[in-house]
Amino acid sequence: MEAQRRYNTPYSAREKEKALNLLRNSAFEFVAHRYHCTIQTLYRWRRIYDGTRASLYNKSSRPLTPHPNRHTDEEIKHIKDMLRRSPNIGLNELYGKLRYHYAYVRNPVSLYRFLRKNGYYEQVKKRKEYIPKPYHTPERLGEKWQIDVKPLELRDNRYPE
Repeated sequence: MEAQRRYNTPYSAREKEKALNLLRNSAFEFVAHRYHCTIQTLYRWRRIYDGTRASLYNKSSRPLTPHPNRHTDEEIKHIKDMLRRSPNIGLNELYGKLRYHYAYVRNPVSLYRFLRKNGYYEQVKKRKEYIPKPYHTPERLGEKWQIDVKPLELRDNRYPE
């Protein structure tokens, strides 16, 4: 069991089984407090538990039906046709042509999300992490030094001691 459980992280089947075994000898409130979950969650786990650990494995949370507001097959066909005909077209021009020729009524952001999700736009690359270069320490007198100066704040018109 983790010391601090983050929200929306699923419990493993082993943790669920441990909680249910502890529930045989303890109160629901005690077990819920110890495993950082709600009493309703314990009731749900107890309902689906049939004595095997396999019954407690996490199921898929993917919806069974697609979203009703998703792009239709016809809209997807129009978008792909336009991109096939002119692959270097910009987003705004593509959106305008879709509106003019095919009565596309969605928001341009929805079009951008669709294109990004389907691989028409590359993911933004991360910049390399900045690695500071070492200071040059002079070996002889008369060479230049590099010094970082941090200004001090005045308090009551005096420098801190």
